[in-house]
Order: sequence, then C-alpha cells, then structure tokens
Amino acid sequence: MIGSFFLGLVPSFLKPAAGKLFTTLSGSHRRIFKHLEPIIAERKAKIAEYGPDYPGKPNDLLSWFMDAAPAPYDTAESLALRILDTNFVALHSTSMSFVHALYHLASKPSYVDALRAEVLENLGIESAGWTQNAFSHCWKLDSFLKESQRLNGLGALSLPRKAMRSYTFRDGTTIPEGTMIAATQTATHLDEAYYLDPDEFDGYRFSKLREQAVGKDQSNNSDETEQGQDEDWRHRLTGTGSGYLAFGGGRHVCPGRFFASLELKCMMAYILLSSTCPMPVLAIRLYSAWADGSLRGTLQDFMNDPVFYVAIFISLIFISLAYRATVYPYLLSPLKHIPGPSLLDGHLLLGHYPQILASEAGQIQKYWVEKYGSTVKAVGPFGLERLIFTSPKALRAILVEKASHFDKASVYALILSTAKPTGN
Repeated sequence: MIGSFFLGLVPSFLKPAAGKLFTTLSGSHRRIFKHLEPIIAERKAKIAEYGPDYPGKPNDLLSWFMDAAPAPYDTAESLALRILDTNFVALHSTSMSFVHALYHLASKPSYVDALRAEVLENLGIESAGWTQNAFSHCWKLDSFLKESQRLNGLGALSLPRKAMRSYTFRDGTTIPEGTMIAATQTATHLDEAYYLDPDEFDGYRFSKLREQAVGKDQSNNSDETEQGQDEDWRHRLTGTGSGYLAFGGGRHVCPGRFFASLELKCMMAYILLSSTCPMPVLAIRLYSAWADGSLRGTLQDFMNDPVFYVAIFISLIFISLAYRATVYPYLLSPLKHIPGPSLLDGHLLLGHYPQILASEAGQIQKYWVEKYGSTVKAVGPFGLERLIFTSPKALRAILVEKASHFDKASVYALILSTAKPTGN
C-alpha cells in the first residue's frame, strides 16, 4: 500500500520502471512460493494417485482453492498468489474485529450468560453441530458482533474511491478527475439519524430491530412483509445500508463478509463455551487507550499514559543519535572539510592499542598517513568526532611550542584554522 502511494506520484510513462523500485511483491511472492510449493506438490501427487477425495485430505483454504481452480489457474504459483491475496484482505480485518468484540464482552460481562445460552441452544439444532445454518439462529451473537463493529470499525473512512473523470453533483459540488473520495464511516455509525443513543454500546440493538422486522414479515400486508424482509436482512451482521458501512456498500461491497461473519461467530462461540472471560479491567484500559480510525479515543488518552512520555523521550534520543551519526559530521560539522575514513574504518582508527597493532587497523592508519601525512578526522560512536595527527609535524602545527599556555577554546580555534590536508 505504501508502494502504491509513491507509485501514484510518478508520471505514467515511468511507472513500469518505478513499480519495481517501490514495490516488494516479487520478494513476497518468492517467499510464500518457497513455503507452499512443496505442500501443493504433495497434495497434487495424492490427488493423482488416490483421487480428489483421498483419505486424510486437509479441509483448509488451500484445498478449497485446489478443488475450485480450473486450468491454467491450478499451478502452484497461481495458488500461492491466491493464498497471499486472501491473507492480505482477510487476516487483519477479522483479527481486529474479533479483538474489539472480546474487549466489549470482557468489559460487559452481563452479556456472557445470555450469549452462551443462545449458542448452546442453537448449536444443538442440527446433528452436524457447528454449521452455518445453526449459527444463523444466533441472533443475539450476530447483533453483539455487529454492534462492536459499529463502534469500532476498521477505519474512520469507508468506500475509498478515485474519480476517473470530473463529476458535478446536483448541489454544484465538483470533484476533479483523480480526486480521492470516501464516506465517513465513524461519523455515520454515530449519527443519531440512524441510531438511538449512538455513543452507547447496546449488544442487542440489531437483534431487537430484527424482531420488529419479523413482526412486519408476519403481517397480512404484502408491503409490510416485503419491508420486514428487507429490514431483517439489513440488520444482520452481513447486511449493509447507508447507515452501516463496515463492509462498504454498493456494487463493490465486501464479498467475503459472509465467511468473515461465520468465522467471527465460531471464534466467539468457542470463547463463550470454554472461558469465563475474567478480564474486564484490562479490556476497559485497552479500549480507552486507542486513538485511531479503529478504536475511538482522543490525544488526551495518550497524554494521560506514562508510556506516551517514555516513547517521546526514547524517540528524541534516537533522533538525536541518528542526527549526530549521519547528518552532522558530514554536512554541518566545522570539521567536515577534513578528510577521514569511513565510519567502520574510523572505529578501527580510534581503537585501543591491541586493535591498532592488528593488521587491519594498522593498514588503515598506514594508508591515511601515506595519503595525507598530517591530520585525519575519524567519526566514532554516535557521531563523536576525533582529530588524529598522523605525523609529528602536524602535531607541532597545532600545539606549537607552549601548548600549556592555550586554553581549550584557543586550541580548538587553532585546530579549525590549521588542520587541513597538506599531503606528504
């Protein structure tokens, strides 16, 4: 994504060349292919020997891709790239949503018993147990997850689009070609026009709306029946609309939301059936500390945290050291005109006596003495500069005959005026 941003700043005729510079896709492709190619080859060998439903066949995403992929898209490279694409799209979004839901559940333990009872009741409907149909009856769980996403979506904005041509709205607003636009997801989810008490977490908000929709669906009025069916669908976790933008909207609404919904419900059901969720204090603390497009907060939340100041202090030290070691000695130092070895060779030149006697350090000193015969600058750790006089003549030129008569400032002034390369 960062690479694509910089690529967008490059003229069109340079993009083919710049694409290789700003993106690391080829490296990522090689790494995932290295891991998956042996696995794909092994599974293909078993399919060729025992058939597509061979004993012990893994029931995972890679097997699903291999079953569905027609030629020529069934190669190991094509399958590996599809795994990479799926990971890019699906992992961070479901992980963030699940963590947010866990925080809400742990900080509001009053929901635990009701959600656990609903899961136990509905998972026993079918003999197969944990199925999509069984989870479709878990209205409260569905509502809880949707309410968590409403308050903590994947970002402050949704539906990012680029205008392919200039467009003027009916109110006269004109969007020039190339303009990036988006919908305000967080503001929409907190709009009183769509939700009653939008700042409050109500885990059963959407299940209650679905129950009202079912009442309309059961009426004898065909218009109300159709309206009830539409509202029932819209208030599900996978439903979309102008007031709920977590999965986007329009023709390009998230196609993986149905799988993500089932995945979230399975993970939450597992937690409900195997844990008592004893972490309300931790959950409240983490919830209030975030301040980005995913978890709402303010800069004040960070400023109230001592970690904030520790991070600032460490960052300032790092920036200062980086400045001293890179920018200052080569661009801003008053000694920048004095020649010297590289940073690594400078460490050897400033080394202790045993290091100086080593062949490598000795060669470095000999080289600089033969090349300049006077004064050498060596940059040590953290940009600390040292002047090294490589001959008695150079030393006398700095200290003269009565060096003890000079204070530190005077000696430094003499260094700046006389320490210049003079040759052998």
